[in-house]
Amino acid sequence: MTAARDPVSLDPPAAPEVALHSTSLRKGQAHRFDIILQLVGAQRGRLPFEAELTTARVKHRIGRDEPVAVTIAGGGRVAQLPVSSSMDAFALQRVIRKGLEMTDAKRGARIAIDLRRMPHKRKVLVNAAYGALVWLAPMPVISGRRDLNPGGAGAVELFGAAGRHFMEQAAHAAAANVLTRWLCTQPGNILDPDAFVAYARHRAQAHALDFEHTSCAELAAKGAGAFAAVAGKAGRGGLVHLRYRCGQRRAKRYAFVGKGVCYDTGGLNLKPHRSMLGMHADMAGAAAALATVIAAKEMRAAIDVDAWLAIAENVVSPEAMKPGDIVTAANGTTIELVHTDAEGRLLLADALHYATKERVDAAITLATLTGSMAVALGTRIGGVAGDPRLVESAIAASHLSGERLHAFPLPADYRDQLESKVADIAQCAVSSEADHILAALFLKEFAGKAPWLHLDLSSSANKDGLGAVPTDLTGFGASWAVHWLIDHARH
Repeated sequence: MTAARDPVSLDPPAAPEVALHSTSLRKGQAHRFDIILQLVGAQRGRLPFEAELTTARVKHRIGRDEPVAVTIAGGGRVAQLPVSSSMDAFALQRVIRKGLEMTDAKRGARIAIDLRRMPHKRKVLVNAAYGALVWLAPMPVISGRRDLNPGGAGAVELFGAAGRHFMEQAAHAAAANVLTRWLCTQPGNILDPDAFVAYARHRAQAHALDFEHTSCAELAAKGAGAFAAVAGKAGRGGLVHLRYRCGQRRAKRYAFVGKGVCYDTGGLNLKPHRSMLGMHADMAGAAAALATVIAAKEMRAAIDVDAWLAIAENVVSPEAMKPGDIVTAANGTTIELVHTDAEGRLLLADALHYATKERVDAAITLATLTGSMAVALGTRIGGVAGDPRLVESAIAASHLSGERLHAFPLPADYRDQLESKVADIAQCAVSSEADHILAALFLKEFAGKAPWLHLDLSSSANKDGLGAVPTDLTGFGASWAVHWLIDHARH
C-alpha cells in the first residue's frame, strides 16, 4: 500500500456536538440520550430516574460509594459515579472512563453528563467533557468491512453547570489529543514523511496558519548536518514551520519543536523485532506540536505560537549514518555519532536551532526520545526538564490536563559523559544509563539563549490507555500543551 497522497483523507472524523446547560437534567429528557452519567459526591442520593435494575448485585450496591450502572426504560444506560473533591484531573478522567466502560458507550452515542450534585464544578466540568469527547473519537481502521467503519459523531451534553469557556477549553484539548492519536495510529506506509508534510500544509491552509517547508536537500545545503545525517541529503520529509500570530504587538511567543520520525528502524544499529513494532508512532511529538498550533488558532489565544516539525525516517540504506561519523549541526557544532538509534536528538538539534534564531519566550521540545525515560518512570507519566520556571509551569499544567509529568534533573557533571575526543560533543554515551538526562543535556546545547523546556513523551503509548484515553496510543502531550498555553495566555 502506498502513502495517502490526498491529505484530506487523513483528517479524523468530525468531533461530537457539545452543549452546556445550566439547568438540571430532568426525567423527561432521559429518552434523548443513550448514556447518562451522573456525578455525585461521596454520599449519594437515589438514582435520578426510575431504573430497571439488571442484577441483584447491582441492587445491593445502590447507596454505596461505588460506581453503579443500570438500564432505564427504553434501553438507555445510567451510571452513577461517586466523585470526591480531592480528586485531581487524572483521577476524574478515570472515573468518567469507568462510567463509559460500564455503560458500554459506543461511537455515535448521545451522552448526557449530570453535574447538578457536584461541588467544584469547574474542574469536574472540564474533565468530564474531555473524557467523554476522547472516548467517542474513533481511531483509523483500514478495512472494507462496513462494521469496522465508524458511524455518526454523537453528542455530549452537560447539565447543571455554567462556564461555556471551560467547556470550550475541554473541547480544544480533546481535539488536540484526538488529532495526535489519529496521526500516530496511521501506519508508516500511509503517513510517510512526504504525506506528513502534505498533511501539515493542508491543515495550515484549513486554519489560515503560515506555512513553510524546508526540504532535506535544502537543509543539507544550509549546513544542517545533524538533520541530514538522519534523513539523508535527498531524504523525504524535512523541516516544517507553522505560525500562528495573534496580532498583538508585544505578544509572548512560544515555539513547539516536535520529533516527527514516521518510522524508526534504528538505522544500522537495527532495533530487535519487538522494539521495532509500533515505531510508526515515533512522530508523536510532531503530531502534538501540530495539534497545539491548531488549538492556539482555534482558541484565538492572545499569544504567538510556532510549531516546528522535524519530519524524517530512520532507515537502513547505503547512505545511512554510521557510528563514528562526525557531522556539523546548523549552529556549527560538530557531533560525533555514537548510536544510530539516537536519531531524534539529531533532528531536534537542528530544528531547535532554527526555532530559537528569532526571539521566543520559550522553546518546548516534544519527543518520544528515550527508552530510559520509560525505564525510569514507566509509561504512565512523562518526564520534563529545562528552565526551572518553565518546569514549574509544566507541572502545574499537568495537574490541570491529567497528563502527568515528573521533573528530572540536569546535573552539570553529567555533561562530562558527552565529551568527545574528536568533535565538540558526542551524540550520546556508549552506555544507555541515564540516557534521558544525557539526551536533554545534548538538546540544551542547541537552544541558544532561549528559555527551554523538554518533554520526553514516555507515556505516548501505554497498554489499555491512560486516564480518559482508551487506546494504547495515548496522544500524550497535546492536552498538556493546550492547558499550558491557556495558562500562559492568561498571564
